[in-house]
Amino acid sequence: SDGLPICPVTRRSLDAMSNVICFRTSGRVYSKHVLEDFYFGGEDDDDNRDPISNEPVHEGDVVTIQDPIRAAQKRLMAREEAQRFDPSKALSSGLPETVRAPEYFNVENYVE
Repeated sequence: SDGLPICPVTRRSLDAMSNVICFRTSGRVYSKHVLEDFYFGGEDDDDNRDPISNEPVHEGDVVTIQDPIRAAQKRLMAREEAQRFDPSKALSSGLPETVRAPEYFNVENYVE
């Protein structure tokens, strides 16, 4: 009704704040809530099935399409890192602005 796609299993709208995944094997897109009943990493890994096609789904078959919380965390970390870096402090740290190469790198020493 609101024009947004919906998860075919949970019937939840897939909006900008939804965790959205895709199964590589079937190409179908679901809400991440579909994975709540999945167990990866054991011998029962073949028990995980695509809820629509019934194809086996392994951990490597799950592709995250949208994870707004993780994206927000990455943006926040990048912003904090940018604020921490101050180019004026890099030059005032006692390092010379130019560094001379050692004498043994001087090409003139090897020219005959």
